[in-house]
Amino acid sequence: MTDKRVIAKTGLISRKTIEQRLAKVDAIRVNQGILGRILGYGTIIVSGSGMSAEGIKNISNPLAFKRAVEEQIQRHEDEARAPVPA
Repeated sequence: MTDKRVIAKTGLISRKTIEQRLAKVDAIRVNQGILGRILGYGTIIVSGSGMSAEGIKNISNPLAFKRAVEEQIQRHEDEARAPVPA
């Protein structure tokens, strides 16, 4: 995650990349089974405008990742609303 995008790259031989601008993220869901809750991993599902819902599997501590993305989105929105000094 950067201050402007959520990016996930998977695969060793073939590469799959998911990239979504924070401004375009509509929702973030977390899926965790019982084993994932015990061991601290899960799947993050990012959905946004112009993109189908994409899953990022086996994320360590997915709830913290979701909070971090939500904080960056809020920071981005606050900066966009802040008045520009003259």
